[in-house]
Amino acid sequence: MKVLKSFHEACIKGVRATGGNNATRTIIVQAPRTEIDKAPLLSSNMPTDPTGAGYIMAEVHYYPYQYSLMTADEDWGTQYYYYFDMPSTTDKTHNMGWNVYTKSIDDQALGTPKQIAKAFGELKTMFCDKGIPVVIGEMGAVKRLETLSGANLKLHLEGRAAWYGEVAKVAKASGIIPCVWDTGDEGDGNFTIIRRQTKKYSGKVGDITDYETLNALRAAYGMSALTGNSIDDKVNASLDESNKMLEVTYSSVTADSSEVGTVRIDLGGKDWSQYKAISFQAKVNVESQGPAEGKDYGWMTLSLFAMSGSTWTWNDYNFDEDEISAGWKTYTVPLGPDGLDIENMKSVNAIGINLYGTQLKGTIAFDNLVLVKADGSTVVLSNFDKKTPTLDGIATGKLVTSTAPAGTNAIKAIAATGKMQVNVTAGRVSATFNSTSASRASVTLLNAAGQVIARQNMVTKIGANEVALATNYHGTAFLVIKQGSQKFTQAINVK
Repeated sequence: MKVLKSFHEACIKGVRATGGNNATRTIIVQAPRTEIDKAPLLSSNMPTDPTGAGYIMAEVHYYPYQYSLMTADEDWGTQYYYYFDMPSTTDKTHNMGWNVYTKSIDDQALGTPKQIAKAFGELKTMFCDKGIPVVIGEMGAVKRLETLSGANLKLHLEGRAAWYGEVAKVAKASGIIPCVWDTGDEGDGNFTIIRRQTKKYSGKVGDITDYETLNALRAAYGMSALTGNSIDDKVNASLDESNKMLEVTYSSVTADSSEVGTVRIDLGGKDWSQYKAISFQAKVNVESQGPAEGKDYGWMTLSLFAMSGSTWTWNDYNFDEDEISAGWKTYTVPLGPDGLDIENMKSVNAIGINLYGTQLKGTIAFDNLVLVKADGSTVVLSNFDKKTPTLDGIATGKLVTSTAPAGTNAIKAIAATGKMQVNVTAGRVSATFNSTSASRASVTLLNAAGQVIARQNMVTKIGANEVALATNYHGTAFLVIKQGSQKFTQAINVK
């Protein structure tokens, strides 16, 4: 703090020395790392201002981690989905204040009304009461749009707005200025209240995207509520289980250099050592408008990439030009030296698809991204029905109704290399598999919750066997065939 204080004073002196309005301009000094818990360190080491007292403010940020930023439960604590004053009766372990050790609620946990009052009261004592104003330079909590759905999502969003209102109310009563952090993004985990992007999201710049939070903030300052509802549409969208795909638009912004559009799924260090291939459906409708200015040719390349290990080592696989099809096609890439050779298969941090080229323009539709095990069984990595991956560079996109042809999806194509091949058509799931004996077998179709959708018993013959199940179910499902000690399991998307 002594070193930091010397930096603060050098900066303040430099500003004051320029004269004019800077001689008395208010200067904001942050606590170390802007952490509210480190405010006492700043309070006891405030820099000296050559102009005298009354021209410096203090700043901290307020993000109670488990409620505001945490995205995965840990053994030491869970994520807080629901505000303390609006708890869930069906999902208690994600209520604000849940203690994993005592299996009870702590009313002074981070983010609760008592903790807000205590923390902001201490800021008032340390700074405001001494004539040093305080600004909460950033505050906010993520919207968990893809983790939750239905009534749980509604409770989360309503409670989140109430939390913003409580923070603003206590800040105002303490003489502290709260500033909301607004990310500008509108996907999962966003903080946005006012729309600032129209290239990626429909509507106009300045549209209100979160009336409930804005009105809670207005109420804290005695202002009237604005008419509007931002929650119901999100709740209704969360219940939409229709088959979707990711449609990505690529549009170059320069003419004299190559550019890249990225689709990326973050994985957090997953173990992929049991997988032998990765596959996805795509419909490519992108062209290079080249040659680029000053160049004698235009070009584009589609590349599958992964980042792995503690150093995030980059590995990629470039599709040959003759591999890329204008219509729907299944792209299958081995994981290993003959394909995408990921350096650390036990810790895969991200997987994605890059489109490189000059003067690119057009769209690519993606669906049914799956991983293949050695026995031919598969795991769905993303069916793009709800979750939008990270898009970067010249790529923008959205989830739309899938046009991928039924019966020729990625799962069918890669299953042919294993012991079971699955074909999905409207109202019907059929499979072929090899049996080493003539005996009874059970065929079961399960939904994502493990509930039986359809079931059939059969007697197999040695060699190739066929079976079909009728179903009106739509969405992710699992086909399981059991025959003695032999078992085939495959995730599918029923249309």
